[in-house]
Amino acid sequence: MAPRAMLTGLVVAALAAAAASGAAAHSSMTAPSPISRDKHCKVDFGKDRSSCPGPCPVKYLKPFAPVAKTYRGARFPVRWYKNNHQDGFVRWTVVPLDKANDAAAHAKGAFQYGCYSAGRYQCSAAEKSKHCTFDNMGVGYKATVDVPKNLPDGDYMLGWTWYGGQNKPSIRYSNYHDCARIRVAGGWPMEHSHQPVFRPGGSTPDATEFQDSCLSATNDLGRPDGRTVRRMRPRPFAHGRQPPLIPASFYGGIGGARRTQTASTGPAEHAPPEDAGVADVADIPDDEAVSTPTPAPPSDGDAGGVFGLGPAPYTDGRVSLDELVVLGTTKRGPLTAFPPSDDEVTVPLPAGGIVFVARAVGAVARVQFKVNGRHAATEVVYPYALGTLKADGTALAGWKGAWHRRAFYLEAVVTGKGGEVETRSWRLRMG
Repeated sequence: MAPRAMLTGLVVAALAAAAASGAAAHSSMTAPSPISRDKHCKVDFGKDRSSCPGPCPVKYLKPFAPVAKTYRGARFPVRWYKNNHQDGFVRWTVVPLDKANDAAAHAKGAFQYGCYSAGRYQCSAAEKSKHCTFDNMGVGYKATVDVPKNLPDGDYMLGWTWYGGQNKPSIRYSNYHDCARIRVAGGWPMEHSHQPVFRPGGSTPDATEFQDSCLSATNDLGRPDGRTVRRMRPRPFAHGRQPPLIPASFYGGIGGARRTQTASTGPAEHAPPEDAGVADVADIPDDEAVSTPTPAPPSDGDAGGVFGLGPAPYTDGRVSLDELVVLGTTKRGPLTAFPPSDDEVTVPLPAGGIVFVARAVGAVARVQFKVNGRHAATEVVYPYALGTLKADGTALAGWKGAWHRRAFYLEAVVTGKGGEVETRSWRLRMG
């Protein structure tokens, strides 16, 4: 063989080997520590799914999968491989342990979506072997998810799914899945439901190039990828739609028998024997310490912050409004909170009155309150309140329109600094 031909052959062979190595890795979650060592749990449409039926891996399971501790309302750090791939959506789910391999349960428990390619970061030398193993540039992706406030204390399966991605314009991928064990204890008061959210910036509130959509080959997890990559929103959020609320009863909370699942319960393939113990975040190597939730959870009965409202909301990215908080002026703290709903809800009206607080987040310019379609108040600084409430805690006075047995329709119109508008509404009756 001529020297040039021999050299060409060696180069081709090397490139083929490198491509095979990268393809074998594909993408998977790296933090919190997943339940399996399978780094390419891929669901191919129209092909045998026995090796990875989804939505959780079933091969190469760790004997004692680590359990990452968190709390209701925590901003929980997560990471996943880039491995020379890009585009598509990341869907985050949380389900009871006994539904870990139930695709319908994961669909119902899908609480947050984001763009796969947002949250890009350069791995340090210490991080590379765990979080950027096969990426040619040593790059990975990281983000945060907000732990739903409708989760009772207990152990759950956190699901990660990537779909609609690619590594070249001519190459498409099917769905990739991974799962990790989490333990929820304490935090914000239990809520009746959770409204799923789409946060294009890598499931984080940070402003990125992904303002309101992602580059993807499909927006539907249940369909094969398309032939072109374009900007789109996940199907549950397309054309202004909102996914249905996830009720606390799905997890056995508020109105249902509590489904308490700890390390010794749930499916056998995901839970160690009772005498084996469960790895805690403290037992995980330093490069996985990102799975520790921060900041520290609020103490029982006190969420911290002004009048118990908790930490001030983040002020970057697209605006959203997930709930309406009712503050008691006598108690000087939260009485209850409601997600947006068309169903009539009875609001407690204690002596001294109440203040409504719209828990708006993102780059908020103003929040306008409307009662039965008429302007009631406009707030431009946090807390966004209907009533009198100052952020320094020096003033708290009830809303004068809160009359006993009065029924009314309340709207909160959130306008972002970029001009985007989000409206949420409630049908309320004063108790």
